[in-house]
Amino acid sequence: MTELDPVSRDQLVDILKEMLPNPVKEESLPRDTNRFIGGDPGEVVVDVDESRVIVSEFAMRQVSDTAEVLEPLELGILTWTKLPAWTTRRILEELTAAAATSRREKFRECVRCKKEVPPEAMANETTCRECAAKDEGVVY
Repeated sequence: MTELDPVSRDQLVDILKEMLPNPVKEESLPRDTNRFIGGDPGEVVVDVDESRVIVSEFAMRQVSDTAEVLEPLELGILTWTKLPAWTTRRILEELTAAAATSRREKFRECVRCKKEVPPEAMANETTCRECAAKDEGVVY
């Protein structure tokens, strides 16, 4: 195999595991699709099927007071079976870096604990849920 040949699915998975933020979690989805979530908290979501790779920014949607649903923000779709290996690698590097950067830009600092947390971990504009929970039931 040369860099002009397409990568195999196993090679593609290895490439993704190298470039995604650690730790990398892997899940199996319907239709022979593998999902990779890089980072803790999550930063990048990558879905790989038999011919495509979908790179997304990690995002959660609040569906109730206690439930959130993963709703990735799609950045790009790559038909990896049609491209040379070097092109696939280069495009995936750019897409995963863009997704991680965009996600990290949305993190906010809690005014109380000074931790940088993702948007879904904020109780309001200034305070994280962890700090807000410490105040439950406290009367000032």
